Amino acid sequence: MGAHPEPGAPPALLLKNISKSFGSTQALRGVEFAIPHGEVVGLVGQNGSGKSTLVGILAGYHLPERGAEAYVDGQPASFPLSRAEVGLSFVFQDLGLVPSLTVLENLSIGQWATARGRLRPLSWRAAHREAAAALARYELELPLDRPVRLLPLRDQALLAIVRSLEELRRFQAERGTARGILVLDEPTVFLPQKEKLFLLSFIRRVAQGGAGVVFISHDLEAVLEVSTRITVLRDGQLVGHALAQDLDEARLASLVVGKREATGHDRLVAEPEQIGAPVLEAHDLWGGTVGGVDFTVHAGEVLAVAGLMGSGAEDLPRLLFGLIPGARGTLNLAGRSLDVAHLTPARAMAAGMALVPSDRKREGLALRLSVGENLMSLVLPQYFRRGRVRWPDVARSAQRHCTTFRVRPPDPGRPVGTLSGGNQQKVLVARWCIRQPRVLILHEPTQGVDVGARAEIMRIVRQQAAQGMGVLWVATDPQEMALIADRVLVFGDGRVVTELRGHEVTANAISHAVITRGRWTAQA
Repeated sequence: MGAHPEPGAPPALLLKNISKSFGSTQALRGVEFAIPHGEVVGLVGQNGSGKSTLVGILAGYHLPERGAEAYVDGQPASFPLSRAEVGLSFVFQDLGLVPSLTVLENLSIGQWATARGRLRPLSWRAAHREAAAALARYELELPLDRPVRLLPLRDQALLAIVRSLEELRRFQAERGTARGILVLDEPTVFLPQKEKLFLLSFIRRVAQGGAGVVFISHDLEAVLEVSTRITVLRDGQLVGHALAQDLDEARLASLVVGKREATGHDRLVAEPEQIGAPVLEAHDLWGGTVGGVDFTVHAGEVLAVAGLMGSGAEDLPRLLFGLIPGARGTLNLAGRSLDVAHLTPARAMAAGMALVPSDRKREGLALRLSVGENLMSLVLPQYFRRGRVRWPDVARSAQRHCTTFRVRPPDPGRPVGTLSGGNQQKVLVARWCIRQPRVLILHEPTQGVDVGARAEIMRIVRQQAAQGMGVLWVATDPQEMALIADRVLVFGDGRVVTELRGHEVTANAISHAVITRGRWTAQA
């Protein structure tokens, strides 16, 4: 098998004029993207830049709009692209593994499908032998008979990568070529530094053998280290292509972020005299992707937490609410000490914490129950008298809360599942605020809501803080954090890497700190 193609040869895959809309949202607009043979192309951009949509088009999950063009080795190709013909192999963000199946079964899924298609059984003895050889090829030791759900996330990520590499290897062997395309979407999120460095070196070997590699990551340091050229997307449009050798991390961060400042709204922040004593002090927190974190939340303060996937930020709400097994650390909640190792949601609630989860439909609301039932479910004990619930008082309170929190329509008897996403979210936030917790933890509180609902939710949260509540706002949108946060903690590699406060809290500064893990600050 040959290595690199001749100089001047067409790229393995060239996409032109790629546009894609979802309803009124323009996810991609006229994007051009090339994957040369024998090179690693870094694809970077913030959340919502269009990266995932472009990967979906590569994988055949989405069809681009009319006018899109594709060329494989210089020859026109049609959409959806044939993964078998082009030699496309993927590692997706969700890894694409079957948790209930074993390591062996996950490694053999592709071969099993091929065998069934040819009407011949798969030899499990041969599959076992091949799987063991595959793991050995990548210097990886995993128990072949263990269900994937029992593996640490790190090992699950490595398994998904090995499976994709083996798929590419089989394509090359069948075609007698070194070509093919490997697409890696956030492959280093769950990997410790040692495994990440190993993966980057292996990616280089794959490209040096002649295959094209697409490396999609928020880890700009890794992108610059492994890529030969880089494509930057922003808000669904192509910012440009550049050779990696012509960029440094600060310059690349500026291309990714652009100039993103919150405009058109006043910042909703507290005056210094409104910030009170600490209501939550966290010491040496460990659990999930969080590793050794200390921070303090004050009464009257909105403390925002930002970070990329795998940074630790996304695990912090569940860790604080006793939802991550094996966690450890200490919380001081308004003078009460809590051992995180023994923390449960019930104990967290009893101590004065509340959690608005990121998935309101699965974890937050009972969609078949009414607005009033959802609003009042956590405070019903307050309405018990002599073993009976005073339902008229419950109904009056539910009606009052609908008005206070601007739920539309203000009808407590309406099934909450029939409301718009923004009004469902207001019900969820209100449900916890009614308990009057000392600390309100919000995880992606404006996710999937319209602009008007977002403004109302931010107003509600700010009002709660003004009444002395401490607020922890964990989110990925730098513009909303710039509007509401008094301080911002930026997470990277499981710990706090930088803190922004006062005039430093801007969308641009937050974005730069997040994608560079605090190593670079935004340029004025």
